[in-house]
Amino acid sequence: MMKSLKHYCLLVVLLIIQTQSVFLIAQPPRVDAYFNNDLVLIGDHITLTLEAAYSEGTVVQTPIVDDKMLKGLEIISIGKVDSIFDNGNITTRQKITLTTFNEGSFQIPQFDFNYTSGKSGRKNLVKTQPLTLTVQMPEVDVEKDAPKDIKPILEVPKTWRDYVPMLLGLLLLLLVLLFIRWIYRRFFAKKTTPQEVYVAPLPPHEIAINKLKKLESAQYWQQGDIKKYYSELTEILREYLEGRYDVQALEMTTNEIINGLGHTQLDKSQIKKLGKLFHVADLVKFAKAQPRVDHHTKFFRFADEFIRTTKRKVVLEDATQNEAELVK
Repeated sequence: MMKSLKHYCLLVVLLIIQTQSVFLIAQPPRVDAYFNNDLVLIGDHITLTLEAAYSEGTVVQTPIVDDKMLKGLEIISIGKVDSIFDNGNITTRQKITLTTFNEGSFQIPQFDFNYTSGKSGRKNLVKTQPLTLTVQMPEVDVEKDAPKDIKPILEVPKTWRDYVPMLLGLLLLLLVLLFIRWIYRRFFAKKTTPQEVYVAPLPPHEIAINKLKKLESAQYWQQGDIKKYYSELTEILREYLEGRYDVQALEMTTNEIINGLGHTQLDKSQIKKLGKLFHVADLVKFAKAQPRVDHHTKFFRFADEFIRTTKRKVVLEDATQNEAELVK
C-alpha cells in the first residue's frame, strides 16, 4: 500500500512539472512601446522605445515602423535592435528618434510583434498598448518685443574660401580696366612717333685707350702668351689708324700700312717706330720670335703715346658761341 502511494505521489509531481513546462513554453512574449516623455515642445527630439521580453526557444520579430504608422510624427533615426540575455530569458529593445512641428495630441496605434515558439513553428501575434503624445508650443514672454536668444550669436572664423569671391571680383575689375586702357590706346589715343636719340660714338683714340687698359690688365706676356699680346696690341693700333686716318689698316699688310701712312701728316720718325712695332709683331705671330721683356713694355708705351699725341683735338673758341673747331 505504501509503495503504491509513493508511486502515485511521484506521478503527480511529474505531471505538475510537465504542466509547468508546457505553460512556460506556451507563454507569449511581453511587449511594450513607450515614449521617454509624453509631453514635449514643438521641435523637440522624442525617443520611442519598442521592447520585447521572452524565453529562449521563441523567435520575435520587431515591427517595422514608418511615418504612416506615427500619424504626424517625423522619423529622424531608427536604431538597431539590442538584445540582452539573462538566465534563459531574452530582452530586445529598439529606439526610434522622432520629432514634430505640429501642436496637439497624437494617438499612436498598437505595434504588432510576430513571434513563433516551441518546435511547432506556429506564428502568433502580440500587440502593444496604444500611446498618446502631447505636443505644445513654447511659452513666449509677451511683455518683451521678441523671444530671448537661447545662446549668444557666435561669429564663425573666416577661411580663405570666404575671400575667394572678393578676389575674383578684384581680378575681374582689373581685367576690365586693362581692356578699357587697351581700347583707349588702340582707337582714341594720339599716335606719336618715337623720337630717335642719337648717341655720338666714342672717338677712335678713346676706344683705343680703353682697349689698351684692358690689354694691360690681362697680362698676357707675363703669363707667357706673347703671341696673343702682340696680336691684340697691333689690332688696337690698326683699328685706331683706320678710324683716325681713314686707312684700311685692318685689311692691309704691314708694308701697305706704312706706305699708306706716308700720305698723312705723321712724322717720319713716328711712322718708322710704328713700322718696327708691326714687323716685330709679325715675327712673333708667324715666326715664333721671342722679343726681350723690355721690348714688351717699350712697344706698349709707344702705342699709348702714339695714340695720345695723334688724336684729334677740339678747341673751343668762345664758350658763349657754343662752337668748336676740329683741328686735324
